[in-house]
Amino acid sequence: MLAMREGDVASCLGPLGRGFDLPRSAKTVTLVSGGLGVAPMPLAARDARAAGLQVTWVHGARTADELCSETEGDQVILATDDGSAGFAGTVVAAAPDADLVLACGPNRMLAAAAQRWPQAQVAVETYMGCGTGVCLGCAVPLTRGGYDRACTEGPVYVASDVDWPALPSHLSYAVSA
Repeated sequence: MLAMREGDVASCLGPLGRGFDLPRSAKTVTLVSGGLGVAPMPLAARDARAAGLQVTWVHGARTADELCSETEGDQVILATDDGSAGFAGTVVAAAPDADLVLACGPNRMLAAAAQRWPQAQVAVETYMGCGTGVCLGCAVPLTRGGYDRACTEGPVYVASDVDWPALPSHLSYAVSA
């Protein structure tokens, strides 16, 4: 994509898998995002508000320079690991409890969210090679045993269903021009 020019055509496959679910019983939702996990949250916030939920969005990054400026919610809380903006510490520590917790970000953050909110819905971070489940590059280990494919059965899971110690805690993405 780095070599594309305006007007070039890109072939895309999506949407893939399952997204967040907003149960009718929920009245409040806390959105927890870290780093690139910010991507699905504006849509999740919009959908939650349309469903009549009170939305708190907690977004975190390592430093203030890495924070996303696009946030929406009835309450927005920013957190930085180094304390350069907002709450000094993790998004999991900064986030209030709610009827529903939706989280997306690095797997280490999601594992911490799973400890605090076992019933949270978490969008796991994994490679998706083919997008159809054939290559098994997006395998997510489950606590009940076996694996799911994030591109078909996920990427959103109930936090307690994921075997966090068996899931890679960090993914490296290399981008070059």
